[in-house]
Amino acid sequence: MDFQRLRDIDALFAHRWDVFVIASLAEAGGPLRFNQLAHAVSENTQTRMIDSTLTRIKDRLIRAGLVHATVDGDGHAAYALTAAGQARADIIRAITDAIDPNKRPAGNGPSRAA
Repeated sequence: MDFQRLRDIDALFAHRWDVFVIASLAEAGGPLRFNQLAHAVSENTQTRMIDSTLTRIKDRLIRAGLVHATVDGDGHAAYALTAAGQARADIIRAITDAIDPNKRPAGNGPSRAA
């Protein structure tokens, strides 16, 4: 067992909503304004996240170098993943794919001993 990898995986989930913000930005494929990001995260979590919570998450992800702020064509702030953020999104996608029984090749599921 590679415990360093387990610690890295654990760090992905240190803050409850981070994975949803990262995955929502990855799914968007480009920068999102704050309200667009809030809408995407709310749809993906199936719960309404209050703006102050999203602001704290966004700011933490910016400080961590996973998200950066840009200015869109209308002069509004928009948020996108950095290269490190995209790498994190790829890890999140790999984990979700690994636990999706519909995406596993036949014979790779858990064995059932009789």
